[in-house]
Amino acid sequence: MSGPVDTVEHWPIVHHEVEAVGKVCSFVEDEVRLPDGGTMRRQWVTHPGAVAIMALDERGRVAVVDQYRHPVAARLVEPPAGLLDVAGEDPLAAA
Repeated sequence: MSGPVDTVEHWPIVHHEVEAVGKVCSFVEDEVRLPDGGTMRRQWVTHPGAVAIMALDERGRVAVVDQYRHPVAARLVEPPAGLLDVAGEDPLAAA
């Protein structure tokens, strides 16, 4: 059985502007050329990436952390994780 599949497409960037730069991410706007020749603007956020680990103890229990996450205004229980915020950082080494 097959279903929908993702298709990689590279629409030419006509204009690229960094709107704001933060400590962790940047907010950018690109104007891209559409296949029909028109253009459209899209805003998006850059992010350096992150890594999480699933650490198990000798009884097979998963280690988690409980921490406040402001964007969702809640304390979340999640695996230990961190940003890939050093240029060229290897995700396995960061874990």
